[in-house]
Amino acid sequence: MKFYIDNMLTLFAEQHIKGSMIEIGTGPTIYSLMVPSLHCDSIVCCDFTKANREELQKWLDKKDDAFNWHPYIEYLASINGKRSAGEIEENIRSKITANLACNVRRQDVIEGKEDQYDVVFSSLCIEAATRTIPDYLRCLENVCRLVKPDGFLVIYVVTGQSFYKIGNAKHMSAPIDTASILTKLKELRFKVLITSSLPIDDLDFSDMNGIAFIAAQYCCEQS
Repeated sequence: MKFYIDNMLTLFAEQHIKGSMIEIGTGPTIYSLMVPSLHCDSIVCCDFTKANREELQKWLDKKDDAFNWHPYIEYLASINGKRSAGEIEENIRSKITANLACNVRRQDVIEGKEDQYDVVFSSLCIEAATRTIPDYLRCLENVCRLVKPDGFLVIYVVTGQSFYKIGNAKHMSAPIDTASILTKLKELRFKVLITSSLPIDDLDFSDMNGIAFIAAQYCCEQS
């Protein structure tokens, strides 16, 4: 989580990002929303799986059986130094305006909606929804359609992973690499701002070779 938070803090500080944000593949978690909530005016959360959306909603509604994210928020508060963990937690809740279904395999990722956003973020999502690199890149293009002109795309991705295990269940995944993503973003007229990688190997539950953080800005005109 430190790798992700440090890169997000750098991105938002250097680019002075604000405005609207959508996360594609929020899952049942809120760690990815912590830094954006300090800068963005509104956040839309989306996930394909109903169970994940329901788990997020429990946290939003402060249900007794919701996961306790407070210890993770305390880490950000210790870095931020301006707000307490409790203030950051309530700020996250106040910024979330919707908890929707999405499907990265569709050109209209959120069915029936054509909204675009200042920030489009996706974490550990597209590679899990696809099986091949070409399939991943097609779905990435679908997600990129959500970015406003001059807006930002942020991807937190597992690289080189063809499978991962949850318990005894084995799931397949697109073994995407950073170079393929960067080539596709250039093709789609994005200017890459940050590329950061963290090598990871020798895991029992996955054949991944690392994780990557990529941030890019959509430029309608490129020299």
